[in-house]
Amino acid sequence: MTCAYKDCPHPIWRDEHCIFHHEDVAAKKDEFDVAFKRYFDACNEDDEIKKYNFRGFVFPDVSFSHWEFLKHANFSKSQFSGVADFTDSQFSGSAFFNWAVF
Repeated sequence: MTCAYKDCPHPIWRDEHCIFHHEDVAAKKDEFDVAFKRYFDACNEDDEIKKYNFRGFVFPDVSFSHWEFLKHANFSKSQFSGVADFTDSQFSGSAFFNWAVF
């Protein structure tokens, strides 16, 4: 089964939502970091994927410091529940933060 968030292909982690859309940031922090990095790397390795789809993700404290986003990045409707560090990050494509909450 997949996440209840609209059009999300990720498997359920808890309570009908994937780890990316689940709102319990305290419970998911360590697992989120590992899962997010795995998803990010998979997107980079797959030439068929033209953009990172982080739409609606609920981020715990997160550091993207010195990360390079090689594709368009959609952070629309995402929630950043703590620190969101983008220091010295590079975006090769567009970065969308429409309706994102910091």
